[in-house]
Amino acid sequence: SKKYGISLTLAKIVSKRMPDIGEDIDLFLSPTLDKLYDPFLFEDMDKVVRIIKKYINERRKIYVYGDYDVDGITSTSLLLKVFKEFNANVSFYIPNRLDEGYGLSKNAIEQIHNEGGEMIITVDCGISSVEEIAYAKELGIKVIITDHHVPPEKIPDAYAIINPKIGRYPFKELAGVGVAYKLATALTGTLLENYLDIVALGTVADIVPLLDENRILVKNGLANINNLAIKKIAEKGLRNSNIIRSEDISYKIAPRINSIGRLYDAKSVVNMFLTDDESVVEELAMELENVNEERKDIKEDIRDDALEMVANIDEKDSYILILNSEKWHSGVIGIVASRIVDEYNRPVLMVKTEGDTARGSGRSIKGIDLLALVRKYDYLFDKLGGHKQAIGFSMPSKNVPILRKKLNEDLRENCSPLTFVPKIEVDADFSDDIVDMEFFKQMEVLEPFGFKNKKPIVVLRNVNVISRYYIMKEKHLKFTFKTEKDAIYTAIAFNMAQYLTVLTDRIDLLGYFFINEFRGTKKIEFMVEDIRNHFNPNEKIEKKDFVAVYNFIKKRKKTYLSELYFHFLNKFKYTDFIVSVLEELGFINRVGNIIFYNEERATTKKPLETSTVYRSIVG
Repeated sequence: SKKYGISLTLAKIVSKRMPDIGEDIDLFLSPTLDKLYDPFLFEDMDKVVRIIKKYINERRKIYVYGDYDVDGITSTSLLLKVFKEFNANVSFYIPNRLDEGYGLSKNAIEQIHNEGGEMIITVDCGISSVEEIAYAKELGIKVIITDHHVPPEKIPDAYAIINPKIGRYPFKELAGVGVAYKLATALTGTLLENYLDIVALGTVADIVPLLDENRILVKNGLANINNLAIKKIAEKGLRNSNIIRSEDISYKIAPRINSIGRLYDAKSVVNMFLTDDESVVEELAMELENVNEERKDIKEDIRDDALEMVANIDEKDSYILILNSEKWHSGVIGIVASRIVDEYNRPVLMVKTEGDTARGSGRSIKGIDLLALVRKYDYLFDKLGGHKQAIGFSMPSKNVPILRKKLNEDLRENCSPLTFVPKIEVDADFSDDIVDMEFFKQMEVLEPFGFKNKKPIVVLRNVNVISRYYIMKEKHLKFTFKTEKDAIYTAIAFNMAQYLTVLTDRIDLLGYFFINEFRGTKKIEFMVEDIRNHFNPNEKIEKKDFVAVYNFIKKRKKTYLSELYFHFLNKFKYTDFIVSVLEELGFINRVGNIIFYNEERATTKKPLETSTVYRSIVG
């Protein structure tokens, strides 16, 4: 606190994040552009710059080959802007998600060759394209890979590879657009400050850690939004588009850009980023808005299908949820996978089957490296790529049930039950603090928030609910509470309406404070991440209470949280606690609101793991 001139509360929050931040607190608190690494630390950067400048000077045709998501679109747009400044003979290719799928394809390479392309620079893809790059080489096309995905065992025989996960580059977690930016700065010898907004957009959208270089790029990019496309998309999605934060990109801007690549063709969005014609950008922004609404409707239909499948799942298939259907739209299943991961805290593979072919997207949870897990069974796939938390793949449809069986057996045998228990890391106990506008001014130092640098999560203990709980939109809770310091706040608890009948007027809250700005009025409110009834010192849960809940579950083998609430409504107001303890000890396997009795765990002689929930109750 004294060393960096920050409040004690803020210092405590920063110190809690040091395992992720590392020892360079100065970079974290002051992420200035002069702290970026030299792009020539990439081993192939010298030869890449030389060959690209040679091709530019000789007017030989260069193609930038991108991906159809925000990271790929921004990477492509950035390099095209830079190449046009060099007056290069440059074009671009972005595959159609539905017809071509992810990454390089031989058909695309052949088309580029027929159009006179002599060099392909990949952005946000290419590191797994061994056969495709060999084909390009046969046609006499030089391929330079710029990518950030985890390299497979066999690396393509490209002319050069720029990937932070290969070689000695000091920061391994750049997004695809971050890698493209390093190439662009090496080519120009400048920091390209006017293009940092594009870099920030792609970096946040790709959910890479907002630390180190990513933090520098995003912080400075968001401070100087000048791209017309970003401004117009923000106007459509935000109440106040004058200030764009990282969460605005995650929840409002990126989904709109992604929507067109998911349902149609992403090429028009690249053109949107390149033009300065306001009427063209406005028209395309409206098109994105309409497509995004269409995407939302499709997403909800798929989500409803998927939730119904999960509700009927067997315990043996509940460790990784592999859901498939012929009806689903392959461009939207990745979004739904992320939502189901959030709801059930399980790795999820969503698969669209079409005849003999299946295409899928996977998302994971903390503690499970999804790419490493599925690569054990790579013989089941035709195409596979991604990283720890997200993968994309194609495979024969007949292999989907085989994969489901193998992955579930693998996780059941090799993962602790605690792996599947949702955990929220707390930054500070605010039970005795009053939060005001000065607090938020201090918290701005921590921004931008995102992966590995989330909004500060705080605990509020023994707060008094002074209004009735009421339900919003049939699934959310809203209420007003007063702290022990007599500070009064409104709380919103998304997707927690099921707790309505079991909550008392004394509760503990986990979540974060935020400023709700509406029609010029600012109000501090609390966003609930978790909620529980408060224990007073003279209260305790007795052994017979645990036994009653345990026996209820054991008798049914499979039950639902709502059934427990209904059965014990007049007896226990702490049913959630008991369920949490049984889950952490492995006696039950809980998938959202579904509870399976774990016969194997109940009869094992192995010592039980410690329950943090139980400690918090008795402590």
